[in-house]
Amino acid sequence: MYKRQAALAVAVIVVVIFTSNGNEQNPSGRPGTSTSGTPSSASSAPSSPPADYRIYRGSSFVVAVPKGWKEEAEGDDVTFTDETKGVTRGLAFQRLGSSFQSPGDGLAAAIGQMKSDTGSYPDFKQESFERSVPYKYGPAAELQFTFTKNGTPGRARVRVFESGGVLYQALLATDQAHWDESVTYYETFLQSLTMKS
Repeated sequence: MYKRQAALAVAVIVVVIFTSNGNEQNPSGRPGTSTSGTPSSASSAPSSPPADYRIYRGSSFVVAVPKGWKEEAEGDDVTFTDETKGVTRGLAFQRLGSSFQSPGDGLAAAIGQMKSDTGSYPDFKQESFERSVPYKYGPAAELQFTFTKNGTPGRARVRVFESGGVLYQALLATDQAHWDESVTYYETFLQSLTMKS
């Protein structure tokens, strides 16, 4: 069941990121709308975010996100999209649920689903897959792949990890033209991510 959830979760996030950035743009770079969570400081959060970032407090985590990015939250899940004109990129955090599989086994199974789902992942190409990546919450798995969505060549990186017996994923999806700078946002997101106990 986890492999299906992971593949569907990645597909939904990629669709949200690649469709929301084509319609509503925020060229001013000012913060977008907030549907849930509050940008604030918390005892479990970094004492101060890096320059050009703000603290976001979700129901199960605290993280630094780029200022000016729009957030859409539902329960434990949240997607942040860059509203800059001409840029298609976003970060997402999702609770996948409990599983008897390791993050690596679950993500490996999801890769097979994504490869065969040419409707959701046109031009899917796996670039890298690491079954065991060290992470502050224990072993994690990470996948990087390219795809095409709405005629735009894209690239994504997904990290799946376990915290408190629950699997979570952090995802970056972006147009390929802005990949290098987007990886910096993703790395800051992962480094600052603090799970609430």
